[in-house]
Amino acid sequence: MRNESDSRRPDAARPAYIRLKEQLLDRITAHEWQPEDCLPSERPLCEEYGLSRMTVRQALAELEKEGIIKRVHGKGTYVQREKLTQPLLKLTSFSEDMRQRGFVPGAQTLALERIPAGKLLAEKLRVAVGDEVILLKRLRLASGEPMAIETAYLPSERCGAIYDQLAQNKSLYHLMRTQLCIELSGAKQSIEVTGVQGWEAKLLRIAETDLVMKIERQTFDTQKHPVEYVVSKYRADKYKLYIELF
Repeated sequence: MRNESDSRRPDAARPAYIRLKEQLLDRITAHEWQPEDCLPSERPLCEEYGLSRMTVRQALAELEKEGIIKRVHGKGTYVQREKLTQPLLKLTSFSEDMRQRGFVPGAQTLALERIPAGKLLAEKLRVAVGDEVILLKRLRLASGEPMAIETAYLPSERCGAIYDQLAQNKSLYHLMRTQLCIELSGAKQSIEVTGVQGWEAKLLRIAETDLVMKIERQTFDTQKHPVEYVVSKYRADKYKLYIELF
């Protein structure tokens, strides 16, 4: 039994749950438990470390808060996979991003249709209200695992020629470059935390109470004309955003 209550230890003044959290994190970092592995339940941890169940529970709660583990009611506590990092200062497609990280990009088309532009879409795409735009809603996958629900809106006048190819789950940015000769130059992007609807939670394989990252992006070509407006909901337990400020 590992007894962490020995007052002679130099870190004995620190809360026991913090010490336990760090020891469990060391074991996870050392790959004693791999991503998706189930950790021992509270009782074995209590016996191993000589701590109360409340202390063990606090330590696990801290690890869960930091995204290191995830507790699934009725099943157990699992080591989380490392979150994918998305640079905020680089414009890349989801497919390109996943390939760079060693994953196989994939998508499941949820909706593909032509719709009239309302006031918001007309403003974002700089078209007239009522003009036809393309709606493309997809579940984005990384090696088969759901990562995001992405809803893209495209001006039909410029992108109508690739409409039939959009259902083939090809990279949209690749199609723009190769089929439409559209070169992308930048984007305006906003990020906020939001909830999900029941159907979204089911597709993303998360709980209905879980929060996600909602990312809105307006993408421009080299002439500063908008060619895409997209709203995505990313799993917060799988993704983190990264930016360097100098």
